[in-house]
Amino acid sequence: MAGEESESLHEQLFPSTYTVLGASYSRAGDSVKLSLSHEETLVLPAEKYALSGLKEGSDLTRDNLLNLKKDETVHTARKRALKALERREYTASQLKRKLSEAMFPKEIIAAVLKDLRERGYLSDEKYARAWIESQLKRKRQGRRLLFNGLVQKGVSREEAERSIGEAYTEDQEEAACEALMRKLASRRGFIFGELFPFMARRGFSPSLIKEVFGRLKKEA
Repeated sequence: MAGEESESLHEQLFPSTYTVLGASYSRAGDSVKLSLSHEETLVLPAEKYALSGLKEGSDLTRDNLLNLKKDETVHTARKRALKALERREYTASQLKRKLSEAMFPKEIIAAVLKDLRERGYLSDEKYARAWIESQLKRKRQGRRLLFNGLVQKGVSREEAERSIGEAYTEDQEEAACEALMRKLASRRGFIFGELFPFMARRGFSPSLIKEVFGRLKKEA
């Protein structure tokens, strides 16, 4: 008797079979919510639902349900990621951290990031280009400062170097260095000990600073 009660309780807590009671599409039409027996629910991407063959009255084993729950979690994580990307660009590293903070499992995050890369929604190269452009509009700065900023945001060193090389030529950096040094010198004078630390903090290399300083000093 006790064994039968134990089996009955186990079946209540961990049913072996679930029946689809109903299905309804989301307002956006991109997902379908399934109402199941035992007060269980399941949300699937619309395309996954269409391929599943599920309908009212269909039965699912517990293993089937657990596998579909993984699809549900991927769908939820992907929607979270796309919503974030609608607001601004992210590096893969930044988006990974954001999804991790939302407590999504590592394997789910990896699957979502792979899918977004393949679809062209997530690109460190695209992020780097946009970030470099925005930074150069804000203030004159050297390549080193841009490089460090990109690496800190999760862009690989190789991608950072490539993106900066394509978006910010050496001539453009030299022109920015000269313009900034002229502006600073107009207030402080051509005093190397005062100009050098400021220009270095802006990411210009020591050799470029010395070269530009020497040329402007002769003109002064």
